[in-house]
Amino acid sequence: MCYDVLTMAQPFCSACYPLKVRSHWNVYFEDFLDIFLTRMYASGIKAQLPRFPTWFSLTYFWYRIMELLHIVRFTKEFEKKDHWPRSWAVIEEARRRGIQIEAILILGRVSTYYRMKFGSKYYYFDSLPSRFLHFRLDEKAYVKKKLLKAGFPASEGRLFWNMLRGLHYGKKLGFPLVVKPARGTHAYHVTAPINNVEELRSAIALARQYQPRFIVERYLTGQLYRVTVINFHHVYVARRIAPNVVGDGAHTIAELIEIKNSDPARGETGQRDTTLHRIPLHGATDAALLRIGRTHEDVPQKGEHIVLHSKTSIGSGGDIFEETALLHPENKEMFRRAARLFGTDLVGFDVIATDLARSYTEQVCGIIEANSIPMIDFHHYPSFGPPQNAAGALLDGIVADKRVRYLYPVMLPQRSLGTRFMWHLIDIVIPLMRPLVEGWILPWNLKRRQPFSVGWIRRDTVPEAAITHLKMNGFEVVRPGWLDRGEIIGLRKLLDHERQCHVRFFDDGEVRAHVEYAPEARPIAHLLEQGFHAAHDIMHALLHQYLERRGSHLRSVPEIAR
Repeated sequence: MCYDVLTMAQPFCSACYPLKVRSHWNVYFEDFLDIFLTRMYASGIKAQLPRFPTWFSLTYFWYRIMELLHIVRFTKEFEKKDHWPRSWAVIEEARRRGIQIEAILILGRVSTYYRMKFGSKYYYFDSLPSRFLHFRLDEKAYVKKKLLKAGFPASEGRLFWNMLRGLHYGKKLGFPLVVKPARGTHAYHVTAPINNVEELRSAIALARQYQPRFIVERYLTGQLYRVTVINFHHVYVARRIAPNVVGDGAHTIAELIEIKNSDPARGETGQRDTTLHRIPLHGATDAALLRIGRTHEDVPQKGEHIVLHSKTSIGSGGDIFEETALLHPENKEMFRRAARLFGTDLVGFDVIATDLARSYTEQVCGIIEANSIPMIDFHHYPSFGPPQNAAGALLDGIVADKRVRYLYPVMLPQRSLGTRFMWHLIDIVIPLMRPLVEGWILPWNLKRRQPFSVGWIRRDTVPEAAITHLKMNGFEVVRPGWLDRGEIIGLRKLLDHERQCHVRFFDDGEVRAHVEYAPEARPIAHLLEQGFHAAHDIMHALLHQYLERRGSHLRSVPEIAR
């Protein structure tokens, strides 16, 4: 029987502290459901649903029906106490950019679901926005096996259902060991380090209270890091340490706890809307002090660290050190490759290492698990270190998506009926006609890139950042009659009633742009490229912080043949 670590009176599970959990039947059910879904779906990348539902999609009708039945309601009013910090970081960033964001209420209660509006289109997400989701990313054994097979540093271990098999494997692998549930977070029902067979047996029994499946793996020594990779490029690092106080030679441990808890950034234990939490004066703290032979009335020496919890638990008062600037370049590239291995634009890796400021090849380290909806608030609201705008990088990837038409200037009521009709016609016909155009009518036009290169995307950034910046400044995704070689996206902005600026991004990082007649205003002149000229001034004014100049040419670049 498990009891609450604070009161020791009610049947709460101490291994789930600081959450007060009486039963794990729902976790058991979710685990069996995950197994069933894993069998149904392939292990590859799946687009999260819903994303950008159209008016004829099942998702669209589902939300409409739920809204008409008053089961679902959308609200623009937010109270911080109702939202997790990782979602609140996204809410604040969306508001700062002027993006309309709404919370989804289910039967009147705030959920973890949200939607953002881009022009006439909605984007739906759960907790954090992303473009891709790997259904098995939170499955520890799968992640471990895939990382080890690809040659990434990871702790050796295996998944088991049966205690006897787990015991046999653990003795074969050698102590010290770690035992953890197959899925889970916040180190619930995790035991480490395990140094003998009896401890291993108890640890497996504890893990099976939480889930039927468990993992036995090699114990790694070092510091615990959270590494978040966004859009396959941005890498953020936060180091986590257990609840602790540092002696000053004058105050008792109890007084040091009170001083640390006075920080307004720290919320109560279990408080939903804070990243950092206060250290409980008794309960788990008493047990930690008893293990090291100290009491609350002891006065630690100056600089002495007193650890107040057996686990690195942020919910119990642990600290977060934001150390993105210290990450070694080789480690940064290794984590980028690991994100590409799973094909997801948002992933959080839990890593144990001596020091990520040193190359991973020079130390014993390992990725111990991955998270599909990581706590990016670790980077926004750390105890120490400069905050990082991880939510901004996430939104850059969403806004840069080809499906996002943020302003949609062509369809504004100020445009003439003829202009809007012509744009609708182009928008529908061009995608259908493109195969014919590419195959027969204009093959000579496809053997080159249109002229007027304005530069290349800087090596320390990504195209998504520049594309997002252009969209927020009135540029729209276009559906061109043909795609130049290597083109990943094209955008345009109407300059007046008949001219537009058209910019193209390429897979080698090049950016080209020109000014021309808009097809819905002067279609013949547009087709014949009349009035076609460079847009260097416009692009350099907008994208100077994202572009670099390679070589001395900026006026024109030789056309690239297929």
